[in-house]
Amino acid sequence: MIDYLVTFFFTGIGLLISENIIHRFAHNPLSGDLYRWHRVHHIVYPSSRPISEVYINKTNENKFVQYYLLGFGYLWFLLPQHLFIFSTFQITFYGYLVNRLHQEIHTLDSPLERFKWFHILRSNHIQHHIEDSKLYSISVPR
Repeated sequence: MIDYLVTFFFTGIGLLISENIIHRFAHNPLSGDLYRWHRVHHIVYPSSRPISEVYINKTNENKFVQYYLLGFGYLWFLLPQHLFIFSTFQITFYGYLVNRLHQEIHTLDSPLERFKWFHILRSNHIQHHIEDSKLYSISVPR
């Protein structure tokens, strides 16, 4: 049981750090495809119009997933199989939640608007669209 708790904790910390690093990397032209893919999002949602009635996805793909897979693929070599599977579910679930949360942040009249924490995350992310060099994390309030 303790092995699952330790794995859950360290995978969670790794996810929070990775989210920030990958998003920061997506703003660097040296990241190539990741940069070009992410620029589309900032063009669709400029600082003058960061929210729309429906979420606009011009790319129909998520390049962040590829980097998460690369970044966490090493766990296969570090963890026993049962903990690797456990960690993989956690990574997948977290990725889905962050992606969904990001869509809601850019959507007008989101059902999450009734929560104070959502307004903080939305405000942070809109600030990120205004100042590209700040607030890279979607899921961590500042």
